[in-house]
Amino acid sequence: MSSESTVDFRQVKSFADFDIIVNGLVINSELSKQLQHKYYELCSSQKLFLHERILDGLNCKLIVGVISQTINIADAIRASELGTQQKEEFVTWESTLSAFEKLGMNVEFILTRLRRLMGLCGNVNRLKRLKTERAEVGEKVKALEALLEKWARRTKMIDEEIERLELNDVVDVQARYRELAKSPW
Repeated sequence: MSSESTVDFRQVKSFADFDIIVNGLVINSELSKQLQHKYYELCSSQKLFLHERILDGLNCKLIVGVISQTINIADAIRASELGTQQKEEFVTWESTLSAFEKLGMNVEFILTRLRRLMGLCGNVNRLKRLKTERAEVGEKVKALEALLEKWARRTKMIDEEIERLELNDVVDVQARYRELAKSPW
């Protein structure tokens, strides 16, 4: 089930002792020294070979690609800044790491960090959306307040006219109306 490594990671005391062994073969030469060193750092952080449970029978080039891509994603996560990563990129990294996990790569710690960062970004994005929505609602409230003020002024004018008509003309109009209605033809 797993890619046999003849070395227990606890025996690795430094980068000089670090060999990447897959299917009994040392594949260090398949990765640049820089990638080997980064992979060593990742393995050291977990105190195990991340590929130690990789499925038997997988092509060495595929495993090298998985290791290399794991390093690239881990580097990208560590270099990321809040607001610079797009959701699609995070989702791609998550699905890639999940696929690697199914192949037997121990990347759960990277996935955990990625998901926590995604959650933080989600909160920041939600905050931005809510602030934008609040500003839009504020503008609508101002527009409604202006409209309400306009209608309040109009209502006041109508009330004043009603009062004027009631005081002056209506009594007089009623008398004139009765007089006109009852007058002879």
